Amino acid sequence: MNAALILSGGSGQRFKSSLPKQYHRILGKMVIEYVIEEALAAEKIDCVMIAGAPCASLSKIAKKYPEIKFAPGGKKRNETILNGLQMLSSFLRPRDYPGCGASACDKRTYEHLHFPSGKRAGGRLHRAAHHRQFGLS
Repeated sequence: MNAALILSGGSGQRFKSSLPKQYHRILGKMVIEYVIEEALAAEKIDCVMIAGAPCASLSKIAKKYPEIKFAPGGKKRNETILNGLQMLSSFLRPRDYPGCGASACDKRTYEHLHFPSGKRAGGRLHRAAHHRQFGLS
């Protein structure tokens, strides 16, 4: 399964607005809707999920795009990402995990690669694991 995780966090402080920038309208649509529509139209995307704090704007999006799944936002961006990835993992079947070479990894191998010692590998280490996994190093 290929999924698109769209982050919808942020408070709009740097944007100097009480409404977060992703919910501002451009040509009649919220900025985030342009991303949603592209993700839904992508042939290789099977699941679209938005991770962010519940708000009136996300409620409107949920009604307009019922096929989208939602994950709760976190206090910080990294928590929002983790919440989204954890929620997405609940939709995965073992054969959906990325392959190591020609055969599919089982869940234990996948979690070992991505969450060694029960913690998510950070930054460079995490990217290096992905590069090794997909033969990019």
